[in-house]
Amino acid sequence: AKELKAQMFLDRKKKETHCFETLTNQIYHRVLIMLLEFDVFSSSFETVI
Repeated sequence: AKELKAQMFLDRKKKETHCFETLTNQIYHRVLIMLLEFDVFSSSFETVI
């Protein structure tokens, strides 16, 4: 029974880590896209000037 509990605990930890990694990836991608859009915006702004 102890081994089963440990296995369940490990599985849960794995799931939590996976969720956390997915979340950080999403945030990272969002920031990256924002930076890219800002870069495009500022360069097109310079072209107007």
